[in-house]
Amino acid sequence: MMAFLLCSLISFVANAGTIHILSAESLQKNYSHYRAVDAREGGREELPGAVRMNWKDWALENPSLWNYFFGDSSRWGKIAEDSVGERLTKLGISNATPIAVVGTPNAWGEEGRIAWNLLFWGAEDVSLVDGGYPAWAALPQQNVSPRPADRVPFSLKIEKWRRASMEDVMTNTHTLLDARSTEEFHGKTMSGQKRGGHIPGANSVPLEALYEKDGHYLSSERLRALLPREMKEPISYCTGGVRSGLLALLMESKLGLRVANYDGSIWEWASRKELSLIIE
Repeated sequence: MMAFLLCSLISFVANAGTIHILSAESLQKNYSHYRAVDAREGGREELPGAVRMNWKDWALENPSLWNYFFGDSSRWGKIAEDSVGERLTKLGISNATPIAVVGTPNAWGEEGRIAWNLLFWGAEDVSLVDGGYPAWAALPQQNVSPRPADRVPFSLKIEKWRRASMEDVMTNTHTLLDARSTEEFHGKTMSGQKRGGHIPGANSVPLEALYEKDGHYLSSERLRALLPREMKEPISYCTGGVRSGLLALLMESKLGLRVANYDGSIWEWASRKELSLIIE
């Protein structure tokens, strides 16, 4: 265990963005302090004054129905950078805005991807709401005042270390963590995926294992038990960098580990026929 920690502990640079785990009770109590961001997909019950952010709208190419037939799946998971500052400014988000991201437990980890996006772009203070929307809805309802939109422009300040490229994975010098289901790890394919299997040498850490039965995130001890004892510069991946974004941020917030997210993930990797995938 000591080697595990020595190989993977973070030495953050000054002013790097930070990720926190926030309880629904704390969010309700301090609602006017946070800019609430709803990462859930589809039309659902509203969080008062929350900004909606669907991760698909912030990718190089949206994995929409049209693009399933005519698009390039190698681009579906990759994070966008163009015009991001202007778009976030219009949403009332500045770099210093305290952000609370709300998702749905046991879905696709969308809250983790949106939180990872924001930190990659240069947000300074981002929180994942533990238990997601169900934990919020279970609270005694109170009148809360949303945080007003910040008027300071968002400035793109890319935190490069948070993102892994296909070339990084190809070096075979990193510990790879696969956040897909066990079935996918062993060969099941998802929509738009060219081939099945896992990247050689990868370790399976499925998204569903990251939650307690009540929808809250695993404790630090239980999360650590899912991981290899020794790791070197870990990289997480999944189908399109969504589930793996949550895994990376839980490892950072709960264990103090520096983990890069491969946002191209299997959608990109499987599109390259010369790159190996293991089915076992």
